[in-house]
Amino acid sequence: MIWPRLYRHATSESLQALEACERNALGGPSASVRFRKMGRLLLRENYLRSELSRELQERVDATIAFATARSPSFWKATRGLARTRVVASRAEAILLKNNIRAFYVAEGLTLKVSNPGESGAVARVANEAKMRERIVPAGGIVVPESLLSGQVHASSYLLERLLEDWRPLLKADQSFAERLIAFQRANGVENTEVPDIARLRTELDDALAAMTLSTPKGLAQALDQIVQDGVSPEPWSLCHGDLSRTNIFERDGNCAIIDWEFAGYGPSAMDAVRLSTQFPEFSKCYRAGLGHRDGRAWLLLACVRSILEHRNRWAGLADNRHSAAIRRKTAKKAKEILVLASRL
Repeated sequence: MIWPRLYRHATSESLQALEACERNALGGPSASVRFRKMGRLLLRENYLRSELSRELQERVDATIAFATARSPSFWKATRGLARTRVVASRAEAILLKNNIRAFYVAEGLTLKVSNPGESGAVARVANEAKMRERIVPAGGIVVPESLLSGQVHASSYLLERLLEDWRPLLKADQSFAERLIAFQRANGVENTEVPDIARLRTELDDALAAMTLSTPKGLAQALDQIVQDGVSPEPWSLCHGDLSRTNIFERDGNCAIIDWEFAGYGPSAMDAVRLSTQFPEFSKCYRAGLGHRDGRAWLLLACVRSILEHRNRWAGLADNRHSAAIRRKTAKKAKEILVLASRL
């Protein structure tokens, strides 16, 4: 496809240009063809160029208006189409599959905009903007620089620098475990509360029963042993909330973690458990990096809390045609965590 000159070289008054190109691009024979063209237009990295200035702010405002002017039915249609096609890039996955859209408003900058009126997406982008201000880089782990954030037109937005020439994390080894632990300690908060194992055990049994699962004998015995031996308060820190291989990048010995939409304060081992479901050996590396006699107990408790967290998301689902598939996915996640716990 030859990109329209008007679109590539749009000026600060770009909303008219964007809309003109949209009308031109969406003239295909079918909804899916029109949407693919629209996705390509929005993901063109160099369609707007400028320094960070008043002009960039105007372009950000224009792009937000462009995104939020779309009706809920438009975004509903995009989610349906997303299930039928292969995602060509991570940015395109954000554009298509979530309730948050990614736009390139200048070279090296990307703008996240939540779907207007969708309270969950609005809250997630707003939460990321708030939490990013509190993050202390440490251990060779950084986050992309956040430049602008706010709420407008019933949407939240976040303007950040794009990670260029970084590659996805391929191996979560001892070196990364030590980096993550150093990062968590730099972003730690005080916790003096000793976990209530009996309560957690009861909640775990109830949660698994709701998923037609049961607590494995080995995990039950391990939790009983923790009760018998006692456990010290768990380290707490700012947790990512969705730490996975798709959110971690590396370059020149440093790591960057992106997408902090689910961030919040909690037991540090929660992030280690999430990552260990994708890199099974990482739990051993993390435990070794902690160097604490209660390291295994903290990881086991994090496994229990992770299952309860999945259960809570399930419990809040409306009963509709999507809920059965989401419940199956939730049960699958719980099984993965139970397998991980059995290996600790």
